[in-house]
Amino acid sequence: MKKPPRKRKTVRVMDILMLLFLTIGVLLLAYPFVSDALNNFLDQQLITVYQHQANKENQAVVQKVIKKMNEKNAELVKNKAEPGMDQYDQAIQKKEKRKVDKTYYQEHTIAVLEIPKINLSLPIFDETNEYFLQKGTSLLEGTSYPTGGKNTHAVLSGHRGLSTARLFTDLPKLAIGDTFYIEINKQHHAYKVDNIQTIEPTNTEPLKIQANKDLVTLMTCTPYMINTHRLLVRGHRVPYKETNETTKMKRISFIQAHLIYLWGLLGIIGSCLIIWILWHWTILGMWEKRQYALRFSLIDRVGLPLNEVLITVYDSHKKKIITRTQEEISDVTNQNGFIDLGELPGKYYQVKISLSPTHSFFVKIRPKSRTENYFIFRKNRYIRMIGTKDRQLDSPIIQIRRKDKS
Repeated sequence: MKKPPRKRKTVRVMDILMLLFLTIGVLLLAYPFVSDALNNFLDQQLITVYQHQANKENQAVVQKVIKKMNEKNAELVKNKAEPGMDQYDQAIQKKEKRKVDKTYYQEHTIAVLEIPKINLSLPIFDETNEYFLQKGTSLLEGTSYPTGGKNTHAVLSGHRGLSTARLFTDLPKLAIGDTFYIEINKQHHAYKVDNIQTIEPTNTEPLKIQANKDLVTLMTCTPYMINTHRLLVRGHRVPYKETNETTKMKRISFIQAHLIYLWGLLGIIGSCLIIWILWHWTILGMWEKRQYALRFSLIDRVGLPLNEVLITVYDSHKKKIITRTQEEISDVTNQNGFIDLGELPGKYYQVKISLSPTHSFFVKIRPKSRTENYFIFRKNRYIRMIGTKDRQLDSPIIQIRRKDKS
C-alpha cells in the first residue's frame, strides 16, 4: 500500500528537477540577449542625457565647448602628435575593479556614434579605459576630437565579442561606401567608408592626421576572440542629409531604449508561469493524498431525470479506463438519474457519458478543493452543473444541453 505514494512522490520530484533544469537552460540561453538589451538600454540613457544637456545649453556654451575641442585638435596638428595605442592595449588587457556610477559616464560622454548598417548607436567617451570600452566607444589618445573640419582624424575604439554587449562585434560587416554618423554639440556629421584594413597593434601610421582631410576611423580587435591585430574602418566627411538611414536609426534607438522593458515583461510572465506550475503541482500532490466522491445526478434539458445512462471514468487524456480492484469504474444512472461511483484519488479525469450506443461525449472533472472531498464538472457545450441535489451526498446536478455525437 505504501509503494504507489512513493512512486508518485518520485515522479513529482523528477518533474520539479526537470522544470528546474529547463528554467536554468532558458536563463542561460536568454542571458546574452537580456544582457545586450540591458546594455543598449543603459547606452540609450547616456545618449538621451547627453542630447538633453546639449539641447538645453545655449549657443554660447556650445560654441565654447566646440572652440575648446578645436583648440586641442589644432595642438595635435602643431605638435605632430602620435596616436597612442597604449591606453587601448592596456584597457583590453587590464580589468579595473574600482566602482563608478552613471555620473562618471555622463561627464565623459562627448558625442554619439550611429552606424545604420549594423543597427548600432553608442555613446562616445573622451578617453579610453576598460569602463568606457564596456559601455560604448572611446576616443583614442593622441587623435582628434570628432568635431570635424580639415586636419582632423578621430579614432574611436570599441570592444568585440563581449558576452554582455554587442558594441563593435558587427563592425566587419561594414563595406566601402557605407555611411556612419556622429552627433556632437548639436551638430550631425556623416562619414562614408573609404578604407578597411587590418594592422599590427604597433602600426599607428594609418591613424595619423592627414593634411586637409576630415577623417574618422573606427577601430576594434581582430580576429574575433583572438585579438592579435586591429581592424580599421575609415570614413571621410560627406554632406549630412536626412535619409531613410537616419530615420531608421531614430527608430532603432527608440526600440533599444525600450527593449529592456519587453525582456522585463517576459521575465515577469515566465516567473509567473513557473510559480503557477509549481503551485499546480503542489495542489495536485495535495489532491492525490485524498479520496474524493464521484456522485451526481443527470437531468435532461427540461429537468427530467435521465436513467440507464452509461457513465465511464477515463484518465485525463481519455486513453485508459480507470479501474478499482482490477474492475473498470463504470455504471448506469438509476431511475432518478443518480449515480454513485464511489471515491477516487484526487486527480483530473474525464467522464464519458453515453446517452445511447451512438451518442456519447466526454466531460472533464477535478476535485472541488483540498477541503471539499467531491468532484466538480467543467462546463462545456454538452452539459452544465446547476447545483447539488443533496448537500450530504455532495452530488451536483448535471444538465444535458445537447445530444451531439462524439
